[in-house]
Amino acid sequence: MPYSDGQALKLGGLVNLSGASGIIVAVVDTKEFSESFPEARWSYLERGFLAEFGKFGLIHFDHVDPDLELVRRADPAK
Repeated sequence: MPYSDGQALKLGGLVNLSGASGIIVAVVDTKEFSESFPEARWSYLERGFLAEFGKFGLIHFDHVDPDLELVRRADPAK
């Protein structure tokens, strides 16, 4: 699942939605799940991704919202 600019959505990416910062904590489509959001608990969603925002909490997206912007990719060394 790509961002609106075509870049692939990856676990750990920092994003912005309506001025709120968040982090991608699970990408269901590629079966990437953070330790805090394990596959066993979230794979029932079947598609999309989860992003956790300080302002909004946890949001499941089944498509990329056009207002969701990539701020920074996750550090691949981590």
